[in-house]
Amino acid sequence: MLIKGLKPVVSKSTEVMVLGTIPGNLSLEKKQYYAYEKNHFWRILFSAIKESDPKIYDKRIKALLRNRIGIWNVFESCYREGSCDRRIKKPKINELNQFFHFYPKIKKILLNGRMAYDRFKTYYDESLNICYEYLPSTSSRNTQKISYITNKWYKAFRTPKIIC
Repeated sequence: MLIKGLKPVVSKSTEVMVLGTIPGNLSLEKKQYYAYEKNHFWRILFSAIKESDPKIYDKRIKALLRNRIGIWNVFESCYREGSCDRRIKKPKINELNQFFHFYPKIKKILLNGRMAYDRFKTYYDESLNICYEYLPSTSSRNTQKISYITNKWYKAFRTPKIIC
């Protein structure tokens, strides 16, 4: 079945973008990023930025934007049965390079998972000169220790300087 991603969560003051592949079915149904309660994204993110998770989606988004963080997808659309990235077929990439020109304050891109990272770097225009970094997936399907995943995300947000 053809699925289409969500619109970006971003503002003109956004400095860090988190990009996943494309939201899972529950997220698409609710029109909320990382809606599946077993995904560790919100818990890890709020821990990394040293804020308590308000648990209410609209308040989460306000907190992200206040912290100059945005969320979007590498894929605009794809065919997928279920919510697993391994089942993605025929993905269409979002106009990422154009997007980054429109939001020039973005200085760092964090890619949530291997597929997002691999596809992103294939299409990314290096002349934009925005640093990007692979981070282990926050999906509940990730078999790495949660402490390892959390530590990687924490370091990505807590690094005092943006290093390319």
